[in-house]
Amino acid sequence: MAENQQRVLIASHRGRFSGNIVENTLPAFETAIRSGADIVETDIHLTRDNVMILFHDPTPLRLLGLPGKVSDYTLEELRACRLKNVIGEPSDWHINTLEEFLRAMKGRVMINLDQCWGFMDQVYDLVEKMGMEDQALIKGRAPYDEAVTWAKNRHWKPKFIPIIAGDKEIPLFEALPKEMDIPIVEVFLTGDEDKLISPDFVAGLKHRGIKLWVNSLSLGSGIDLSAHHDDDVSVTDAPEKGWGWLIDHGVEVIQTDWPSELRRYLDRIGK
Repeated sequence: MAENQQRVLIASHRGRFSGNIVENTLPAFETAIRSGADIVETDIHLTRDNVMILFHDPTPLRLLGLPGKVSDYTLEELRACRLKNVIGEPSDWHINTLEEFLRAMKGRVMINLDQCWGFMDQVYDLVEKMGMEDQALIKGRAPYDEAVTWAKNRHWKPKFIPIIAGDKEIPLFEALPKEMDIPIVEVFLTGDEDKLISPDFVAGLKHRGIKLWVNSLSLGSGIDLSAHHDDDVSVTDAPEKGWGWLIDHGVEVIQTDWPSELRRYLDRIGK
């Protein structure tokens, strides 16, 4: 991340997926990199035979048409089905394992590993085995107790991203041990006047060398993580109202479903 300190970073949500390219697959992550992503986010689940796979939903119904939970099936059983594309038709792709993902991403981009706190040691053991500690980013929400205990047990080596879901959680973030490696802080915004986007809070992060991450994802009606300065307004109206507003207020990492469009905008404004 050191060479990117002076520019806004793009975090691509579940890779870059559309059409026949399915979320959380190697083609989606390859597409994200080609679209200009600096960070790729993926979700991890365990199969019945204890294999770590890339998958978001707790159930395989939406993407595989299978009932029950992901953990009800072995890797072989899940891979017997082709993943469904955005119109619900079978694609050309099958589920990928975490090991396959790490091998493909090694030395290329930062990786944000999500939905895996229940088996984080197993995940990080593989990260360490593959020598990818400098690429891996682990997120955690307040009150952070589990994350602090885990990071301490791992000799403070993991790069941890605290998620601050509101102004009231700022003291919990500020109380985190100084030993924790915190390159980025993610915040949820509910309004333009939130303390989490205030000049004082942003300046404090910059003083500590910590980047501010905001999700501009448009996840559906009623789900707002960026005070409506989101992907929808950026791609259908004007990027200045969405991504531009976030950047003007000190955001240095934007997670998006539109990495190529965000990259073009950043290139245009010199960010």
